[in-house]
Amino acid sequence: MFRAFYNHQRPHRALGGATPAEVFAATAPARPVDRPLPAPVFVTTGIVNDTTGRVFVPPYVVNVGRYWAGHQCDCVRDGDHIAIFSGTTVIRELTADPTRRYQPGDKSTRTYRTRAPKPPS
Repeated sequence: MFRAFYNHQRPHRALGGATPAEVFAATAPARPVDRPLPAPVFVTTGIVNDTTGRVFVPPYVVNVGRYWAGHQCDCVRDGDHIAIFSGTTVIRELTADPTRRYQPGDKSTRTYRTRAPKPPS
């Protein structure tokens, strides 16, 4: 009895004098979206491992090379597309293979005992 009066007869001050039932009936009912929502973009911060040159971008482990060892990297993942930055420099950009956890790097160069200078903090 109180609920019926509260929702259907009592004018509500915050609703401009309308009853809560009138305002509820005037809105469109909730329904599923017409198209699926886009996958969220994940941004993580990680430090490149000193011994392996890898950085963890959940759920992947990405090889960026020992050249970038010790750098703090910003990793942006949009679905399977990953971009890894050190400061404003793009270290690596790739499309991850979803069947593999470890994403190897290219084997084009050898950076034996060389390191990139760390950006100022």
